[in-house]
Amino acid sequence: MCQCCGMPLEESILSQEPDGTPNVAYCQWCYTGGKFVYETQEALIDFLSHHLAHPQWPPEQVRAHLAQLLPQLDHWRDRGEE
Repeated sequence: MCQCCGMPLEESILSQEPDGTPNVAYCQWCYTGGKFVYETQEALIDFLSHHLAHPQWPPEQVRAHLAQLLPQLDHWRDRGEE
């Protein structure tokens, strides 16, 4: 599971360090080129609530789910953003 967004990880979507070494903790969309894409949980939630929402899972439910999930992930705990 990506320790930034919670997406299930598989080899094809792993992030990489600048030297090309795979980083098994993050997906390529959260961590790329040695840098994190999202500076805050709120920025990530804003992005994902728009992209993950569908009629059976409206944006408000996506936001609520992510607000509970993200603080449990290593990236956000390590940053002190719980």
